[in-house]
Amino acid sequence: MLQTITPSGLECLRLRLINYIERHLAFRDFFRQHADDAKKYGELKETLAQRFPNDIESYRDGKNDFIKALEQRAIMWHSEKL
Repeated sequence: MLQTITPSGLECLRLRLINYIERHLAFRDFFRQHADDAKKYGELKETLAQRFPNDIESYRDGKNDFIKALEQRAIMWHSEKL
């Protein structure tokens, strides 16, 4: 069943989408400028892929803390550039 989205609900959704995109762009740009962190992330992903070849949930869980910490650094780095 489809729900009607109110104008305020649509605005909230739009703001959340913009925030989501901005976070991902900050993360991407941070990696482009911080090759050592990108390398560590790549190594973590390889290790987790070998450790959990058939368990995508454990693979994602294994990246979670690294990504959250790095995302915070990326957002701070990005905001300092503006």
